[in-house]
Amino acid sequence: MENIWLEGIRRKLKKVRDVRVIQEVIPFSGEETDFMQGYIKKLEEETKSTFKSAVSTHKDYFYFACERSTKASGKSKGEPTKTRANSCKAYVSFKIIKDGSFTGAVVNKMLQHNGHDVCMKEEGVKNRIDPELLTFIEMWLDQGLSISETLLKCVDWAERHGHMDKYNRRYYVTPEDIRLIKKTSNALSFPDAKDCISVDKLITSELQEHICYYQPLITWMTSQKLDESKEQTLKRPLMPPIL
Repeated sequence: MENIWLEGIRRKLKKVRDVRVIQEVIPFSGEETDFMQGYIKKLEEETKSTFKSAVSTHKDYFYFACERSTKASGKSKGEPTKTRANSCKAYVSFKIIKDGSFTGAVVNKMLQHNGHDVCMKEEGVKNRIDPELLTFIEMWLDQGLSISETLLKCVDWAERHGHMDKYNRRYYVTPEDIRLIKKTSNALSFPDAKDCISVDKLITSELQEHICYYQPLITWMTSQKLDESKEQTLKRPLMPPIL
């Protein structure tokens, strides 16, 4: 029955005009997100490609563009060793189809990359950091590890996972990458550049139930202004009495 259903779906499909596009209908069970992520992961390993997160422009339609699909701009002029903005047209798309007890996906994939070469190691210096490694970096920084300690753990992680290309920034990060991640994490943790304002925002929101004693920021600022006013008054020179 499933084969008959699949054949019926194939007959209804529009003919793909681009000869580079490969089209297939794949049945699956379980969550559609798990199916797509598994398909993309396997495809990335087989083709040495990297795709962005899915974009859904229509119901049950998901589009995964090449990581280097952004249009080239600026001084780099799309040079793949200087930027990921290489205007690459490679993509994978999924159209989820549900019909009674059957579930499947129409998969269109165009895997001919342009603007960059997935086999050129020199381009790896501009790759995005692997999402799994990024999660570990954030965890290590939260644990209080220094930049150098985190870097050593990253190298160990990459080697344990069999990644030996040290030019590939996806698996081998730089100290500057870790500093930027730490800076971004701190910016998210402290919503304001001033510590006192950050604390005020945090303890009046998600930490509110855990506060034993709190002096409102307005009260503190008011007292500070009064102290400053008194100090300025004391510093003023005394005027001689008018006779």
